[in-house]
Parts: sequence; C-alpha cells; structure tokens
Amino acid sequence: MQCFDLRNVIFITNKWDTLYSEDYSSDEDEETKTWNTLKFDIKNRWPSVREELIFKMNLKDVSSGKTNTSMTKFEEFKRVLESMVKKAENNRLLQHLRFLQQVLTPLSKGLSARIELKKKTEEECLSLLERHRKKIDELTKECIEARNAFLVKNIKAKEDIAQGCYEYMSTSVGKTKVLNPPNRTPIAYVNRYTVNFEKEIEGRVDLYVEKYLQSDDVLKMYESIQKDINTFCEKVISDLSGMEDDWIKNTSDTWPLSTIKLLLSLVVFTSPVWLTALTVGFGVSAAAAAGLVYILVGTASVLLNKNTDKDLNDEYKKQLRTIRKKICDHLDENCGVVIIKLISKVTEDVLPKKLQTFKTMIQQISESRDEITANQRRLKVNADKIRNMEETVSKLAECLNS
Repeated sequence: MQCFDLRNVIFITNKWDTLYSEDYSSDEDEETKTWNTLKFDIKNRWPSVREELIFKMNLKDVSSGKTNTSMTKFEEFKRVLESMVKKAENNRLLQHLRFLQQVLTPLSKGLSARIELKKKTEEECLSLLERHRKKIDELTKECIEARNAFLVKNIKAKEDIAQGCYEYMSTSVGKTKVLNPPNRTPIAYVNRYTVNFEKEIEGRVDLYVEKYLQSDDVLKMYESIQKDINTFCEKVISDLSGMEDDWIKNTSDTWPLSTIKLLLSLVVFTSPVWLTALTVGFGVSAAAAAGLVYILVGTASVLLNKNTDKDLNDEYKKQLRTIRKKICDHLDENCGVVIIKLISKVTEDVLPKKLQTFKTMIQQISESRDEITANQRRLKVNADKIRNMEETVSKLAECLNS
C-alpha cells in the first residue's frame, strides 16, 4: 500500500495492572523494568518504530467519564491515530493525483510537439525521428541489461551476507559471542533438565543473526543496490528528457515534484524501513525463548549442571550447517522481494512505458505532418485545456503537501 509507512506503526501494551502487588515500591521498580524491557524488545523486532508510538495502558480502565493514566494515554493514542488517518487519506489522494498527472503529461507533451512541428522542416523531422528511434532502441536494451545486472547483484548480496555471518560464527571468538549474548545465563551453565537445549542454542544463534542483519555493512549492501537502480533510472529519464527537448521547446513542469523525484519517491526506501525488512520474521525461536531468558537471569542464583564442550559443539555445528541457507531464505522473502519488485518496476514497467510513449508520439507526428500543420488552431485550444487541467492537479497536490 502506497499510504502505509512502517515508521507509523502503533503499539498498544495492555494489562499493566497485573504487575501490581502489595509492595508499592517493588511495584514501581517492576513496572519500570518491564516497560524498559518491552520497549527494547519492540525496537529490536521492529527497528523503524518511534518510541512515542508505543502506548502503555490498562484497557479495562478506559471508559468515558473516567480520569486516570490509562484514559490520558488513550486520548493521546486517539489524537495520534486521527492524525495518521488524515495523513494516509492525503497520501492516497496524492497517489490518485499522480495517476492523473501520468495521463495528462504525455497528452500535454504530444500536443506541444505537434504545435512546435511547424517550426521544423520535413528533413529536420526525419533526421530527429531516425536518431531518436535508434536511441530508444539502445535505452530499451539498456533496461534489459540493467535488470539482469541488478538481479545478479541482489543474489550476490544475500550470499555475501550469509557467508560473512557464517565465517564469523565459525571462529572461536564468534562462537563465544553468539552463545553468550548480554543478559543471558552463560550457555555453559544452562540446565539441560529444565530447558530445551537445542531450542536454547537456536534462539541464541537467531538473536545474533538478527543483530548482524541490522549492521551497517549489511544495510549498505542493499542501499547500494537501491542507489544503483535509482541512478540508472535518473540516467534514462534524463536521456529521454533530452530527446523530448528536441521536439518540445520551453515547456515547464507544473507538478510540485520533478518527474525524476516523483518516480524515485515511489521506489526509495529509507534506512529504518530496510532495517525492518532485514530482520522482521527472522528468529521466531528467539522470540519464543525471550520469556525464558529473563526467568533464567532472575532465578539462576546457583550455577547448574555444567554442560560439556561436546554437547555445545554438536548443537552449535548443527546450527552452522544450516545458517547460510536460513539467512538466504530470509533475505529472499524480505529484502529480495522488495529489490526484485523495485527492479521490475523500473526496468520492465516505468521506463519501458515512457520510452514507448515517446516512440509512439514521434511516429504519429512523422506520419501525420500535413494534417498536424493544418490543424494548429485546434491543437492550441486542446493544449490550453490540458494545461489548465495540469495546473489544477498541481494546485491540489500542493494543498495536500502543505
């Protein structure tokens, strides 16, 4: 959905009254600790979340006429939600206006090119037509080649990410770090009689991989592919604009966003969104083990039966054997889908359609030169009407953006 923004997801936490006990001071400490832990977990699982969008309340205390902390938070939540709904409505309207603009702009350019035709000789038109047909064919071929190159980069990125993670985890330093994350009972002292040891190790591995996927190096790999796609898109549109200028002089874009910025606004993803795509859905076992983690930390006052190195090595090696495939599958399902959609949108949809529209326009002009020059007055009337429509759409967009 074009109007959906991963940074505007709201989290509501409920049932805080279940923490209450007779010891008030202990209550406050427990509530603060639980609240901080909960916010940490949410941010870890949904990196693009904004802290002000995490609400704490007891929904059973939310009722008209009541005055309490939960009601205050609920009213704040309603104000935030109302603002987001309004913004989503504006984004949806802007999207419809963009569709209109995509229809009006080719019409406007086509009429302008026909009006300008009287200033060119037939020889000039034929020369331009031949040169531009050749250029369009070249750009179309470039789109196909670029698509293949971007797909290869996407595959290489996921494989390099998985291999880098595997190589570090295979070192003794990496193994120690993976198996002994902060705030967890040292793996050597986990009681195998009360804990599913296999799941515990899997959960610790998943926790590390989640952190690894949020690293700057991983993020830069996907941002680099995105940047290359956007650069290619800008280059093709710039070349196309140069050809249009040969047919249409002194045209102005009434749309608040330039053609390039408008296109890129549909396909650019910010770092917080990439972070969420990189990690969301990975390490379900880690999330399931999260409750066990804090129990272990809080109750392990006595070191339990120490596990042997062989037990650890066997389970850890088992995880290592599948970790690369697991990471690759996860990246395919999350980032890969996004990247491939972006590649297809640019190289198989937007750019080819723009090139074909321009090719059709110059072909029609070349085949109807006499008829076009004989109907200049009617063309100018229609051009003025289309221009007025464009200006109206532009003003509406400016109002929605303000």
